[in-house]
Amino acid sequence: FLAASPDGIVIDASGAPVATVEVKSYAPSLLRDGPIWLQVQGTMAMATESFGQPVHWCSVVSPTGTRHVAFDAAAWQATLQKLKAFYQKAYVPEAAQQIADGWKKLENSIFQ
Repeated sequence: FLAASPDGIVIDASGAPVATVEVKSYAPSLLRDGPIWLQVQGTMAMATESFGQPVHWCSVVSPTGTRHVAFDAAAWQATLQKLKAFYQKAYVPEAAQQIADGWKKLENSIFQ
């Protein structure tokens, strides 16, 4: 239920991915647990899963320079649990209700 699209992938001399790149057109705040910090944590986690090898850092490039963010597995696991809970308790029920409502409208328009 999650996806990521980093702006770039850094590869080592053997061609193996080692990092992601995120480009921002503004000077982002990289405070721990802030939106950009969490975004790049998720990107690194999904890149690790996709490539089958650890991606340990992300370079965040902005007009004010490049900053490196290290992957924090414990923080990502805590965030992932929150995302799963939101998905299961809020998103899925709402989506199911919208689908059901759509079917009711369709049924009503056909059988009126």
